[in-house]
Amino acid sequence: MASYRRSAIWANLMKLTMLTACFCKGIESNGIVGFTLTAPASLSVRRGHCLHIPCQFTYRSDSSSMNEDFSAYWLKDQEGAEYCFQGAISGGCVQGLLVATSDDAQRVERSAENRFFLTGNPNKGNCSFIITEAQLEDEGSYYFRIMGDKGLKFSYSTTYGYTSPHVSVTVSEGPQDVKIKVVIINSQTPGSSRKRDLGAKVALEGDTVRLLCTAKGRPSLTLTWKKDKESIGIPKQGNENAYEISSATLKDAGKYKCQAENDFGSATETIHLIVQYPPRFATFSISQIFERDPPLIQDFPRVTVSLVNGSRLVVQEGDSLQLLCKADGNPPATTVWINPMLEKLTDERLELVNLTAKDEGQYLCQTDNFLGSAQGMLMLFVESSGAPKMILPANVDIILLFQLGINKMSCCICVIILCNCWNLNRRKAPK
Repeated sequence: MASYRRSAIWANLMKLTMLTACFCKGIESNGIVGFTLTAPASLSVRRGHCLHIPCQFTYRSDSSSMNEDFSAYWLKDQEGAEYCFQGAISGGCVQGLLVATSDDAQRVERSAENRFFLTGNPNKGNCSFIITEAQLEDEGSYYFRIMGDKGLKFSYSTTYGYTSPHVSVTVSEGPQDVKIKVVIINSQTPGSSRKRDLGAKVALEGDTVRLLCTAKGRPSLTLTWKKDKESIGIPKQGNENAYEISSATLKDAGKYKCQAENDFGSATETIHLIVQYPPRFATFSISQIFERDPPLIQDFPRVTVSLVNGSRLVVQEGDSLQLLCKADGNPPATTVWINPMLEKLTDERLELVNLTAKDEGQYLCQTDNFLGSAQGMLMLFVESSGAPKMILPANVDIILLFQLGINKMSCCICVIILCNCWNLNRRKAPK
């Protein structure tokens, strides 16, 4: 059973040899008289893939080496490393690490076990071998050695003064381990910085933000930056590319993506940068709440008017209003209303129902977050008689903003008056 399995493995390896041999180019032959080795001078393999190295060799024979049985050895040429042969065939010690052999008495390097296989028959001048599941540490130069049972020993290596070339193997891989490091330099405290990896990506308005993208891959990578799908910065070759934001603003907030590419693929990493800033631009919006005959006007839309800081509001006694105060800020600001009686109301919406003269005065809106605050003010006047009036801002620009609201409201008021008159006439009709 074991013999059958070995035969099957050997057959599959031979099929792989025949299949992959046709993809190898640039095969060269060099050597000294009687000793030649024909193999690719250099080959490249993608990490995790299989590489076939086709190889043929000759040796100088004489009467003593006739019918000699050869063992073959592939060694990785590594400075400072040495392999000493064991078993019946004493070959002394040679430079390098043994990775593949037909000699069962030898032990290959641990990293090469079950991955490097000699597929050629050295007694027929075939020194081919394969590397499976190629790793980065497989990259380097390899040389071939033969030893016979009648004493012939020869290394096809320039290390020993011969001209036969080594086989150079390069291991390539697509982009790996793409990372973004965020360094934030505080504008309030020059010289202080906060280094962050992926997790924390919050900058304050005015801070300097440095984004450093790093990645691994062979051959050389091209690193590019994008913000919200638009290219930014300058593409760079190598393993890192930096992008800097000086004096960060709200426009700099968004998703930043680093993309690493080479001939073997691409990979990306993305961070979301948040820019925090104090509240600003406190604005108001006013809605009138109709309390009289609500069923009559329930189908009419509520009119909302936008006002700026410092506006004046003139309403009729008995009317009801809803005031909304908003401020742009990050993190979102908390809102506190302060009425003319200096009472604080912690809600961005303030409802004033059945207004009277006691409700007149200054209404102050204060918004805060941990970075600062913003305030807004409006003046409210309540008329006790005359035609209904809603909002008459003193600022000319606000009149333009409010004109649409006045038109809509006027329409509603007109309908209300007409309906009320119709109801009144119906009540006074003769019986």
